[in-house]
Amino acid sequence: MMAHSDATRHMDADTLMGNIILLIVGGNDNHSHNTMSGSVLALNEHPDQYQKLRDDPALIESMVPEVIRWQTPLAHMRRTALVDTELGGKTIRKGDRLVMWYVSGNRDEEGIDNPNDFIIDRRPARTHLSFGFGIHRCVGMRAGRTAIEIVWQEMLKALRQHRGGGRTEAGVFELRARHRILAGAHSSLMMGTLALCPSYMPRS
Repeated sequence: MMAHSDATRHMDADTLMGNIILLIVGGNDNHSHNTMSGSVLALNEHPDQYQKLRDDPALIESMVPEVIRWQTPLAHMRRTALVDTELGGKTIRKGDRLVMWYVSGNRDEEGIDNPNDFIIDRRPARTHLSFGFGIHRCVGMRAGRTAIEIVWQEMLKALRQHRGGGRTEAGVFELRARHRILAGAHSSLMMGTLALCPSYMPRS
C-alpha cells in the first residue's frame, strides 16, 4: 500500500525506513499495554474507585479515559521545530529539538481539576492529551481505547463468574488467558488500523 500511494511512494530510503519502523512499533509494541497494566495498579492503589467499578461496570466508559490520563501510554515524544516561534514566553528556533511530555500535560492543574486524583467517574471524561491532536494524532487511538474497555469488561465478567465460588485456580488461568488473547488482538487491530491509513505520514 505504501509503494502504490502517491503520499508515500516517492520517499527517500531513510524516510521510508523510519515510517516502516513506526508502523511495526505502532502495531506490535504499542503503548496502550502500559495503560492496561497501569489500570490494574491504579485500581489496586485506589480501592474505593475499584469498588465503584465493581458496583457499576458501566463506569468503564469514563474509567478508560481517566486511566489513560493517569497512566499515560507514552511518556514523551520528540519533535523538531520547522519554523521560528514562541511558546509560553520561550523562543523556539527552527531546527530546535523539542520534547513533548504527555505525562506532564495530563497533570496540568490549569486544565484539569484535581489532576493528581484518580477518579473513574470524572466529568468531563476526556481530559487527557495522551493521543495527541491533528497531524500528531495517534491513528490507533480508538483501537487503544477499545482494547482497554474490552479488557476490563472481560475482567469484571470473570470476577463475577468466580465471585460465588471464590477465585479458583482455573478461574485465574482463564482470566490470564483472556488477557493474553486480547493483547494479541489489540496488536492485530493496531496493524489493521495503520494499514488502512497509508497516507498518514507523521512529520517532524
